[in-house]
Amino acid sequence: MRIPDTEHTKHARHIHEVAPGFRVEDVWALPIPGGPGDLLAHRGPDLRAVPFISVFQTDTEWATEMANRTVHTVMHIAWVPDGAGGHRGQMAVLVKPNGLLGRAYMLAIRPFRHLIVDPALVRKIGRGWQSTEDQNQRRSP
Repeated sequence: MRIPDTEHTKHARHIHEVAPGFRVEDVWALPIPGGPGDLLAHRGPDLRAVPFISVFQTDTEWATEMANRTVHTVMHIAWVPDGAGGHRGQMAVLVKPNGLLGRAYMLAIRPFRHLIVDPALVRKIGRGWQSTEDQNQRRSP
């Protein structure tokens, strides 16, 4: 589910130091359970699942990037407090368009991204996380 951009910007995070010139394009609540440490644990991110290059990873954040002639994009995954004493996953898409072409490109693909690409990515992340969690539970005694 898409959530307000302020849900990303209101938290003090390492990503704000790493990508200060990027603007927040979208923020999504992720359907994944967990909390601090899970990104580094056995069920952490699968780099084969995304067409990005890893930038950094901590116990509460993971950032990857992709750059081309139109835009430099950072995908940021983080654990955020859920208000009930636990945590939930959150994904932010940060962008730095390259000139007029980049700005036009981002504007043109926005409806497609909001309706098809990002919701599909959020579902894929949720299914992948659940599948990994199920496999780990079967391995546990």
